[in-house]
Amino acid sequence: MAKQIFINNFQSQFTAPVKSAPTTGDPDNELDYGILRISSGAAVYLAPLNDGNWYTITGFKKSGSVESNIEIIKVLAVDSSVVNELRIYVQRGQEGTQAQSYMPGDYLGMRVTAHGLTNFVQTAAMQSGLDTKVDKLTGKGLSTQDYSTDDRNKLAGVAIGATANASDAQLRDRTTHTGTQSIATVSGLQSALDSKVEKVAGKGLSTNDYSTAEATKLGAIAEQATKNATDAQLRDRSTHTGTQAIATIDNLQSTLDAKVDAQEGKGLSSNDFTAAEKAKLAGISGGATANSSDAQLLNRANHTGITPLAGGGTGASTAANARTNLGLGAAAVAAIVGTVSQSGGVPTGAIIQRGSNANGEFIRFADGTQICWGKWGLAARTWSPGDVYSPGGWAYAAAFINPPVIAVTNESGAPHAFFAAGEGVRTSQIDLMHIRYLSSNVATIQNTLCVIAIGRWF
Repeated sequence: MAKQIFINNFQSQFTAPVKSAPTTGDPDNELDYGILRISSGAAVYLAPLNDGNWYTITGFKKSGSVESNIEIIKVLAVDSSVVNELRIYVQRGQEGTQAQSYMPGDYLGMRVTAHGLTNFVQTAAMQSGLDTKVDKLTGKGLSTQDYSTDDRNKLAGVAIGATANASDAQLRDRTTHTGTQSIATVSGLQSALDSKVEKVAGKGLSTNDYSTAEATKLGAIAEQATKNATDAQLRDRSTHTGTQAIATIDNLQSTLDAKVDAQEGKGLSSNDFTAAEKAKLAGISGGATANSSDAQLLNRANHTGITPLAGGGTGASTAANARTNLGLGAAAVAAIVGTVSQSGGVPTGAIIQRGSNANGEFIRFADGTQICWGKWGLAARTWSPGDVYSPGGWAYAAAFINPPVIAVTNESGAPHAFFAAGEGVRTSQIDLMHIRYLSSNVATIQNTLCVIAIGRWF
């Protein structure tokens, strides 16, 4: 909530004339009306305003002890960005006062005003009233019933979330129950079950006692009496006819009522669930691979971890380690042609780099080998036997780390009549090249010098 900000004993002076009326259509942003310039020292007291807060100051002229031209001014913003002055954005003529004109040196100060005191008293009274209230929350209001101590004690005894989302009917409905119930928790159930024979699929209790007379009758039936059907046919349920009602079997319905309902896809196990199997099942995390099919588990795109070399993988999580494990060098991933580079004597860039410039051409290899060469045509000159001509030096197209091995030859103009050599071989140049005429005949010949240097770039 926006509020008035107070500062003790604040007083300053205007540093520019102040108008009593605006002269533009935008008085709020008019300099010396809506924007007043005061002493830059006031910035120590008047901090920047935010959240709609404001200062209230009083402007006045002073002659001796007499004050005049009193105007109450509301300060909305403070700007100290202009060098050697402080600008305040204001609303003029507050609390029934009129806008006044002031000159540099006239005063302004922070004084108690009637509106400020009234606002302060009202705010204090309002805050006092608010302190006795509770905060309003959306969707909530005062209860129509008193919340008694008995109610509070009863609520404290209820567990958090206790059946909060279920009615009594739902809680009684066995179809909504979860978990299992121990046989021991049902009175007499275990002893009743112990007195029963095991249920076998396709068999049930007879509705009649098997009497001695019936046993005698059965004993008199010859073997293979059903000679028109085999045992396999008689066992085949698909050949059976008719249906038998539950009501025709004495006590079957009540016995069934004491059993749990069968569920589709579930039945009695054909094997005992042993203690060892129970322990094994307990060791399996809940939901283990529950959300993945065999196809998903076999899909390598879903696999995590690192496949070892023996399993057809690289045994590594980075390309560098994979190359090491597979016995591959850096050249396995290096560009064939590009910029060669090295770090600590280990190649890190391309395998081959070729370039040229005004000094000739060069080729660099990742192993550190470098070859530079150049060709220069010389002006035709007349040669006498034994003449030696030195056309100058040669700066290599790329520098070597150590002075290279060089060769200087004459390519044209009776090549067998000349001998060429270099002098002052350095890492970046040959200081001087010489060509000597070996023939015994005077001749005018145009020569072409070919120079090659072989060494290392690292």
